[in-house]
Parts: sequence; structure tokens; C-alpha cells
Amino acid sequence: MKQFVTLLVTLLVAVPMALGLLAGFAYHSTGDDVVPRPTVTAMETRLTLRDYTWNEPVMAGLVRRDFAATSTEDFQDLGTFTEPGISLACPEGYTSAATILYGDEAVWQGAAEDIAGAVLLDDGEYRLEVVCARTENSGRATGELHYAAVFTMAIEPYVEVNTNRVQQGDVLAIQVQNLAGDMMPTAASSLGTPLFTPAGSGKAVAYLAVGYDCEPGHYTVEVTCGSNQWELPLQVTPALYAYLTEGVDIPRAPGGEATDEAAMAEYNETIPPLYEESEAVRHWTGQFIMPVEDGTVTAGYGARIYASEDTRDFTRHDGVDIAAADGVAVSAPATGQVIFAGELAHTGNTIIIDHGGGVKSYLYHLKFLNVRTGDNTFVGNFIALAGSTGNAPQPGLHYEVRIGEAPINPELLFNGSSGLYVFSY
Repeated sequence: MKQFVTLLVTLLVAVPMALGLLAGFAYHSTGDDVVPRPTVTAMETRLTLRDYTWNEPVMAGLVRRDFAATSTEDFQDLGTFTEPGISLACPEGYTSAATILYGDEAVWQGAAEDIAGAVLLDDGEYRLEVVCARTENSGRATGELHYAAVFTMAIEPYVEVNTNRVQQGDVLAIQVQNLAGDMMPTAASSLGTPLFTPAGSGKAVAYLAVGYDCEPGHYTVEVTCGSNQWELPLQVTPALYAYLTEGVDIPRAPGGEATDEAAMAEYNETIPPLYEESEAVRHWTGQFIMPVEDGTVTAGYGARIYASEDTRDFTRHDGVDIAAADGVAVSAPATGQVIFAGELAHTGNTIIIDHGGGVKSYLYHLKFLNVRTGDNTFVGNFIALAGSTGNAPQPGLHYEVRIGEAPINPELLFNGSSGLYVFSY
């Protein structure tokens, strides 16, 4: 019995000692080679593990060993890039987060899988920091793996257009992307000077009107952005227009006060000066609507209008005439700001809405105005009643859309085919 007790005591002492020695051996023989180095790729380059803190289970988790390292070497350099996006691929089994710094400022932070949404438009050096973390315990190793690298952005803007062939009455849409900071491009051509407006991060859009009076042929649109210049070829193609005779195809306009020199002088002093006034921001979204519900166009855009069947002289129709009974509601065709609401002898009660980006709506011969100059209005809002004021021969609505001073075809806006809708934002 005494021998048994002695043996038991010996075992009770020896086994823990052995286990302790074994654990100690396992602990000290576990080196930092157990720290994983999973593949992290940025901009198609594999990143080097830079820092880590790691807790590794030893002997099935009986003990755990900590590892840590911090690098003092220069950051890995990924090179120079001309596109504003960044690509990043992180391993599965980790919670990965990324930070992009420009100088000391964090310009983007978030989950690594969301980094495609980062748009880097300022030129210069950036630093990318990536942390791959494993936080669950339950016997597994835990810790954080840190990667870091620098890269340089030398962003090059680029330009695109909706088409290089535009029919009379339509619009050339121009979009410039990869704009840095508050940089804003400019454009010029013999057809007009389109106004660029911001169109989201690093983008700007401008619209060039090709009116009915633009001679078919080849043109060049020059776009400038900083030191970058582009010459965009444009072909203007002809459109077919109606021939209308007053008193035969359409009602004859009344003579007298509404068409005398004083009335035209008043019109010319009031309306044309507003052509080039426009906010460098786009107010409208979506498609323009017909200002009169279920309205019918009775005289189309660009039509040649003759005073009689016996004359070769004609005028051109800058907009469309829309049939509307006296007192029918007129709605805002698109969102914008009312820059004129008043009465003129020539056009009667008149509303002009600035939709931004040089685009404006002109509504004439109204019976009653429900807005005032300076009001903001939204697409579909009730703004007036149709009438026959000014030189209108009968109740109805004359509606024009101009970009700058050039009139475009409103029917293309109503049916959704206008170039005005190509670069939507």
C-alpha cells in the first residue's frame, strides 16, 4: 500500500512536470513562421506583409503564444496610375478593411470589398493601408495582418460624346471624366459655346444645340481641360421641316399693337439678354414632359411659315404650338428656376424657366401666371393657364426650348430621343 501511494504521488508530480516541459517545448519551438501571409493584391501587385500582431494556439489551445512585428523599411511602391480607380483583392477567412491616405488625410475608409467606389482625382502620392483581421477565438489563431504601399496618381481627363452625327434640332452631349478637384472644362465651336456643369464625382457635362438654321456639314468642337485639348469632329445632318401658310395651315397672327416696332423692341430688350444667363448646375432630372396634358402639336419646330400663298418670304418656327383650350392648366416641363414671369406685348403672358446648364423653357401667350420671377418650380407643377395673349391668333401654347440662344426641337425631349438625356446623372 505504501508503495502504491508513493507511486501515485510520484505520478501526480511527474505528469504535470512532464506536461509543463512539453508545453514549454511546444511554446518555445513555435516560431513566427506560423504567422500567415495570405495574398493581398492591389493594382495587380502582391503586397508584402508589413506589420502584424498574432496570437497562435499551442498544444490544441492549452497555451497561446503572441507574435508581433513592425517594419521600418520604406513602403512598397506600386507605381504611377492615370485612372482614378483602385483595385484590391483580399483573402477569404479574414475581415479586411482598407484606408487610403493623401498626405496625412484619410480620403477613403471602408471594407476592402467596397474600395472600387473610391475615386481618386487629385494628382500626387497616396498610401494604401490594408488590415486583414481574424477575431474569432474558439481555439483558432487570431490577430491582425497589416499591409501598406504607396502609389502615385497622374490623372488624365478624357472626353466622350453621344455621337459624332447630330441632326438639326437635336443636341450634342459632351462628357469629360477624371476631373481633379474643382477643375471644369470649357468648349467652343462655331455652333455655340456649351456650358459645362458638374455631373457627379470627377465628371462634367455640356450640351451643344444644333438648331434648324445650322448648315449641314462638318464642324469641329474644341474642348479644353487644363493642359488637355481635344478636337471633336461633328457632322450636322439635315432634318425635314413643314411648310405652313398663315390663314391656310395655321391661323393668321393678328396685326396691330402685338407686332409693331414697339412690341418687338420690348421683346428684344427683355428676352434675348436672358439667353446666356444660366446657372452652371443642372436642375432637371429625367425626361421633359409636355406642358399641356395630352397636348397635340399643331405647328412643329423649324417649320417655314409663309404670310400668304403668294409670297416667297417666310419665317422659321423656333418652337412648337400646342393645342390648348382657353384656361387649360399648363405644367412645368422640367424642374428649374423661373427667371422671368410677366407680360410682353408680343408674347403675352410669358414664363421662362432656367433648367441649368444653359437649357431654358419659354412659354408664351398664357392667360394666367401662377409663378413669379425667382420661384423654383418642379416638373409637373401647375405654373399657368393657357390663353391667347400677345399676338396669338387663338388660345394655345407656344413652347420653346433653347440652349443658349439656339432653339432645339421640343418634340425630341417629349419622346425621350434627345441627346440631352444621354449622360444622365
